[in-house]
Amino acid sequence: MYIKRIILKNFRNYEKTEVDFSTGINVFVGHNAQGKTNLLEAIHYLSSFVSHRTSMDKDLVCEGKSFFYIKGVVNEKGYYNNIEVSYTSEKAGKQVKINDKIIEKLYMGIGKVNSVIFAPEDIFLVKGSPSVRRNFLDKDIVQISSVYGQYLRNYYKILRHRNIILKDMRKNKKKYTEQINVWNKQLAEKGSYIIVKRINIIKKISLLARLQHRKLTGGNENLELQYKKSLNIDEKFSLEEIKDFFIKKLQEILGKEIYAGKTLIGPHRDDLEILINGKSAKRYASQGQQRTVVLALKLSELELIKGEKGSYPLLLLDDVFSELDKERRAELLSLISEKVQTFITATNISFLEGLVLNKINVYNVKKGKIKKCKK
Repeated sequence: MYIKRIILKNFRNYEKTEVDFSTGINVFVGHNAQGKTNLLEAIHYLSSFVSHRTSMDKDLVCEGKSFFYIKGVVNEKGYYNNIEVSYTSEKAGKQVKINDKIIEKLYMGIGKVNSVIFAPEDIFLVKGSPSVRRNFLDKDIVQISSVYGQYLRNYYKILRHRNIILKDMRKNKKKYTEQINVWNKQLAEKGSYIIVKRINIIKKISLLARLQHRKLTGGNENLELQYKKSLNIDEKFSLEEIKDFFIKKLQEILGKEIYAGKTLIGPHRDDLEILINGKSAKRYASQGQQRTVVLALKLSELELIKGEKGSYPLLLLDDVFSELDKERRAELLSLISEKVQTFITATNISFLEGLVLNKINVYNVKKGKIKKCKK
């Protein structure tokens, strides 16, 4: 998979921009706050139709404008697809078109463009809260399974309703007993599917990330991922067994949940534990070790999507080379060169010195304008 061209209108600081890309490595150079990260954000937006930097689409609209528009021309296995996203701050909201056909449900368009983004703030994958790691997992799975996305949205919708009932039960438990049983079944149905999917994906990512991590550390460190479930189930359980166990546990801890006013078990409470040589990376790893872990996780994403979808996703590296030493830069570029279309932002191109790379374009970015540099 590769993106041939992108067209932006009123997106962040880009009033009107059109750029053609190399199928190999594309480097965007410029001072800070010129639009380099905004460009990567626009490319990544085509994958999930949400920003990785803000939850509000209105924040993406160029100052003084009322809409933004993104169009990507994407090649997948020899066939071109036109992916268009438009958003207006008025009632029309967001609209997605694929090859001029309006997509009624946004989730049906997810997966037409696959991408993996690595930014400095991704260090919180290791040192941040469990919600960051759950989000990492869920975004991975959504890119390869639109059904998972549906289950996830429905699960959190059910969860919100169930939490409201739990708070109401503080005043009148008997009145809402029948309702809570209905919500228990629905939550367990969606939640058990999510748990099974996560278990399967973590097994794959764990193996892939361990291999990538050993390459990056010269075989000196061993990376391990463990799925920490709030619902203490055997991973050999079938989907139905997990569902039944989930319902049983919800019934057992109902009193605690009424007191807390929220649901205390389920995939929304789970975590992905990251270990280096058997020790918690969050607690004991150095900054450099944590960054190497994140890089290994991102490279495992590439291989996971390639294995599931048949082609590599786009790789977006936002100002990360300044955080890596010379050896890891060279190792990273050798791993992705010639097989993954890559977009790199940097303040200068010194990281390319001494490297021989084919299919590389370098662009200068200044005040929302992008200009291809002469080779």
